Amino acid sequence: MNKKIVTSALALFMFLLIGIQTVTAEPSAKDLLKEGDNYFKQGDYGKAIESYESILNLYPKAKEANDAKKKLADPKILAYQKKKAEDQLALEQQKEQARKQQEQENQQDNSESDFKFDWDKNVKNGVVITSYTGKRRIVRIPSIIQNTPVTSIGETSFNNNKNITSVIIPDSVIRIEGLNTKSGNNIMVSGAFRGCTSLESVTIPDSVTNIGDSVFNGCTNLTSITIPNSVTSIGEMAFDGCIKLINVNIGNGVKSIGNWTFLNCKSLTSITIPDSVTSIVYNAFNGSGLTTINVDTNNTAFSSQDGVLYNKAKTTLIKYPERKTSSTFSIPNSIREIGQSAFSMCTNLTSITIPDNVTNIGNSAFYQCTSLASVTLPTNASFNSIEIGIFRDCTSLTSITIPDSVTSIGSWAFNGCTSLASVTIPNSVTSIGNGTFKGCTKLTSTTISGSIGNEAFSGCTSLASITIGNKVTSIGDGAFNDCTSLTSVIFEGRITANSFDNNAFKNLGDLRQIYLANDGGPGTYRRFAGAQSWKKQ
Repeated sequence: MNKKIVTSALALFMFLLIGIQTVTAEPSAKDLLKEGDNYFKQGDYGKAIESYESILNLYPKAKEANDAKKKLADPKILAYQKKKAEDQLALEQQKEQARKQQEQENQQDNSESDFKFDWDKNVKNGVVITSYTGKRRIVRIPSIIQNTPVTSIGETSFNNNKNITSVIIPDSVIRIEGLNTKSGNNIMVSGAFRGCTSLESVTIPDSVTNIGDSVFNGCTNLTSITIPNSVTSIGEMAFDGCIKLINVNIGNGVKSIGNWTFLNCKSLTSITIPDSVTSIVYNAFNGSGLTTINVDTNNTAFSSQDGVLYNKAKTTLIKYPERKTSSTFSIPNSIREIGQSAFSMCTNLTSITIPDNVTNIGNSAFYQCTSLASVTLPTNASFNSIEIGIFRDCTSLTSITIPDSVTSIGSWAFNGCTSLASVTIPNSVTSIGNGTFKGCTKLTSTTISGSIGNEAFSGCTSLASITIGNKVTSIGDGAFNDCTSLTSVIFEGRITANSFDNNAFKNLGDLRQIYLANDGGPGTYRRFAGAQSWKKQ
């Protein structure tokens, strides 16, 4: 039996080997000559040449090689090759002519007919371009239309044009317009070059004084921009989504830089603030690829140290670059305030040391510091509040001790801290905001001394016990909604019916009804055998 198996396996191997050799074997010189002769007879001289040249390359010493040489010298093949060379030369000449013509066109302004326009209401005698209808990819905007200077590039003029690659703006232009309109939580964005995804370069003259909101928003191929000294302000989201932008030269005339100016500029690693800048909105550099922020030493409002942005006196830390590679950072002892969003999205930081003399930490200061596992808050008497969203989505933060000086914890302060298992809330805290600990899925117990906002502990699925202190005067809507492990609630004081929301313990049975039925007041309530069964003990 074994012998038969070995014999069969060997036969199969030989069959496969022969098959592989058959598939990969080169055609013989004789076959190639025959193939070439067939193509020659059909008048397909290009393929005939390929066959004959294959013989010369693969079988230079074979007798068929001499026949191939003779065929390649045939007048018909020579005529074909001559014609092909002439056609190729003519094509190259056409390309060169087209290139020169395009180059000549690019040196000239576009025709007035390529633009729609309106009268500029912001100047006495000027035109604002409202739309580009031309086909040229390299656009040279004329300085005069209908004998009137072009003074503004309107907010919709090139909006979402996917064709243009380069724009030269004349020195008659004063403003490049854009407008962000806010409606509730939504922002309607419109900018002169917004969504020009093929735009690679823009020449801005030194006549321009203002770059509006979202002007270059979504210009995904823009790699470099020089902002002239004449520009005094850069609008919000001006370069949002310029993912290939690696070089920004800010002119020494810019005074203000707006909200989210460099949002999603992932390739921008370094920027220098000139001495003219006096105002930078707190989140101007959020969501960028910055590792270093430099400031001109002559600037009177701002300074930098080790690539970190401060105010001039170094009492306020404004922005720690999000892509800085250090895992730890000690805030200088001179700092009294940590600015809004100062460390937001600094995903490399695992530990931050905050000096005790810090009196204020701004909203969302450590938002989405997803590697941050350790932080100690200041303990001085002036540090009174944990602001809105300060540690939101710090998914590696495991514990936090809130100092006795704190009286309020803002909304969403620890929202989404999915590793937070321990939090110490002192008796000094009189209020906990909306959604403060929402989604802290590892938090197991807590003692609360102040009023509890809507959804404050919603979705804390490991929370098993809570103690509600005698200073608590209200429990908000959905405060403990979906705390599916909650089995023990201790009330140390009395809460009135009007201050205890019906949905405070939604999806966990009607604890409110049982609490009020027992006339409220101190006591321990436990949940037995299902969400609907609470009893006072």
